[in-house]
Amino acid sequence: MKKGAILILLVISMFFIPVGSNDSNKELNVIVTIDDSGLGKVNAIKELRKSNIEKIAELRHDFGDKIAITVDEDELNKIKPYIKDIKEERKLRIFLQDSVPLVNATQVWGIQVKGINITGIDETICIIDTGVNFTHSDLAGKNVSCVVDCVGKQCVENCSIGDDHGHGTHVAGIVAAKGGINGVAIDAKILAIKVLNASGNGDESDLKAGIDYCVNKSTAYNVSVISMSLGTDLLYSTYCDSDYVIGANLTGAINDAIAKNISVIAATGNDFNKNSIASPACIQNATAVAWSNKDDTANSQSNSNSITDLIAPGSSINSTSGKSLVGCSTSGSYMICSGTSMATPHVAAGFALLRQFARLDANKFFLPSEIENEFKLTGKRIQDSNGINFSRISIYEAIRHFAAPDVFLVSPLNATITNNNQTDFTCNATTDSQTAILSNITFFISNNTMLLFNQTKNVSGIFNQSSFNYNLTLEQEYTWRCEAFDNRSYTGTSQNFTLTYDKTLPIITILSPENKTYKDAQFNITTNENASWCGYSLDIQVNVTMTKFNSTFFNYTLTNISEGIHNVSFSCNDTANNFNSTMLREFNINRTKPTISLISPTNGASTKGSVTFTYNVTHYRNISSCSLYLDSILIKTNESINLSKENTIIYSPSAGTYRWSINCTDDIGNIGNSTSFSITIESEPFASSGGGGGGRRFGATYEIKEEEIKEGTSRSIYSDDKLAFQINTGNHHVKILKIGKDYVNIEINSTPRNDTLFINDSKKYDLNNDFYYDLFVKLEEIKNNKANLTIKEIYEAIQKEEKQEENKTIEEREIRAFDTAETLEDKYNINKKVKYFIFVYTVIVLIIVIIVKLFISHKLNIINERNK
Repeated sequence: MKKGAILILLVISMFFIPVGSNDSNKELNVIVTIDDSGLGKVNAIKELRKSNIEKIAELRHDFGDKIAITVDEDELNKIKPYIKDIKEERKLRIFLQDSVPLVNATQVWGIQVKGINITGIDETICIIDTGVNFTHSDLAGKNVSCVVDCVGKQCVENCSIGDDHGHGTHVAGIVAAKGGINGVAIDAKILAIKVLNASGNGDESDLKAGIDYCVNKSTAYNVSVISMSLGTDLLYSTYCDSDYVIGANLTGAINDAIAKNISVIAATGNDFNKNSIASPACIQNATAVAWSNKDDTANSQSNSNSITDLIAPGSSINSTSGKSLVGCSTSGSYMICSGTSMATPHVAAGFALLRQFARLDANKFFLPSEIENEFKLTGKRIQDSNGINFSRISIYEAIRHFAAPDVFLVSPLNATITNNNQTDFTCNATTDSQTAILSNITFFISNNTMLLFNQTKNVSGIFNQSSFNYNLTLEQEYTWRCEAFDNRSYTGTSQNFTLTYDKTLPIITILSPENKTYKDAQFNITTNENASWCGYSLDIQVNVTMTKFNSTFFNYTLTNISEGIHNVSFSCNDTANNFNSTMLREFNINRTKPTISLISPTNGASTKGSVTFTYNVTHYRNISSCSLYLDSILIKTNESINLSKENTIIYSPSAGTYRWSINCTDDIGNIGNSTSFSITIESEPFASSGGGGGGRRFGATYEIKEEEIKEGTSRSIYSDDKLAFQINTGNHHVKILKIGKDYVNIEINSTPRNDTLFINDSKKYDLNNDFYYDLFVKLEEIKNNKANLTIKEIYEAIQKEEKQEENKTIEEREIRAFDTAETLEDKYNINKKVKYFIFVYTVIVLIIVIIVKLFISHKLNIINERNK
């Protein structure tokens, strides 16, 4: 039995060994967001110290409410109560794969301002990379401090390290080498930040710490540019700012740099991708740089897309060597490499040179966006294979553009149209430079095909306003501009303005009135060209300004014009102030109303069932329609009217007593109203027992006047009744479909839409789908089987409702995401329980098998002993 027990223990221990060696406990670099309690960080660090004192001593980075740490799953579970969010770090890597003249840096070095050459003096570029080997002869004395080491820990100067990879040294040479080879800004200083290890890899928290260090030291070291020739494998087709707010918050770090007037330049990556770029280049405030070849073509390997900002040389760039790199060719202490890693420092150094020039020449401290725009305006346009044009930077042209005089066109204003052939053209020129003065101003005017005239005037000083006269001869569009030269031969050019010479009179077409009879005077005219003003003269009186519907259509309505014959003429000015008038147009105003006589049923009549309402109408004009009204409610309309005989409208009212009348409208809108007759509709007998009585069953229509709907009005109506009204020239109605104890069902015909309103409920409706509410409806009360509705015309934007819907949708998505997370966690816990159960069950079965086997073996031994 002793032997069997030992065997059991060995079997059990075999099954426990794999459980302890679980992959879930592998270590990860993560960024943890601490809760807001204030003790969150303290308690989280205490838990880590309990589990691993040495590890917490190497806490990688502390960002206030976030910490960058290396933990396994067990340690993470212990600190879960103290954290709000956890994010695994994205990995970073380098982008490696006679350029100075290409960006015209050598021409810039010869420019002097106040006796100082534009070579990067007093500018410091912060290079965030693998470090820099400042022992290289071309980089000696370039450093403002020792290399700052941020790899896996708080950033600290470390004078015992340089560059254990070699990439950063090559980048630094492109920026500011001076000696055996020359970089772009040969007298600039370098602050070297090491965030990538000897393999050229790193974590985003190290990069965030490096950017923060550059920003915090910007005043001490005069840091004006940050250069990052690195990025993620994950690519982005649009700005990625929101993706980098959580975790290491690279977005916030870059925005902090921009806020301190530090330009941030980042490489797009080398993945042959023409739709997406790497991070941090995809962050909006970073300047994203793609890679061009020495023949000014876009390199096929370079990533680029619509959010890429600039392009710069990156092919076969010879620079300083720290260590030999795969993919590069080394010769002595120099090395030739290619990639966006090489393009980026060209741009970073170019930013520093332009910043130095502006500071010395105009005492102006350029914003990062201003420098970027200068390079976009002045660089050489290069089209990538994705069809997008990028600006390959030219530092010399950017400086010339900035230093050149500013020229502004004063008058005439752009797009002016004139009928004056003698025109004066005025422009201003000024220089912000502290050393330059103006020399001359030249005026140019042309048509679509050729230069027509130019004139130059000699000027002096730092500001001048000059005027030039030109005689316009042909009716056409002209283009004009001015140029100004200073004593350094820098040229400033204004934008182009257009001027149209027009002597042709506008043609006016009268749409109405025609030579006819009208109820009111409706004036509508059009012009064959844009008009600045149109007016009418009624009966040879003074001109009255008409309403401008658009530039070629004008109208006006006269409702108080007297009856009789009138004449009207129209006048218009076009945009060149050419004036024209029409001949007189005669028309007639008549407001005589139709006369209606009611025939049958006679006043006070009683009847049952269907009723034929008979009437006569007399009028000097045609009648367009006649309508039957019961108790002032529109019931039915007849549009086939005969003036020479009696007319009828047939209708079957429900039992009750009514007053009926007829309204008729002529073809110009005059409305005649008849007197009203009383009529009693008797109840029909019911066939079923227990029936009886009468009641109101027809659906009546109540017409709401325009002034009522605008002010708001209330009506008590039965089921199937309608409230009819006009809003925005459209005909609409609200119909009662059903009246309940405390609610009604209504129909809005124009949406169409059915709704339920309870007492004191109200709703708003968009009747014409223009994203504005037009109608307000409220149920005030229900009494005697009638619903009292209030309706009113409104005009309210629907933005708030849409926002609520959006928030609701987002909230629902968050709830679903939370539920999903709960489900996954439950599944994970269930799987652990199942695994544990299987393990225990297996062990028990094995134990039983072993025990049975030992028992049988023991019995056999006893039998054998007895047999012996």
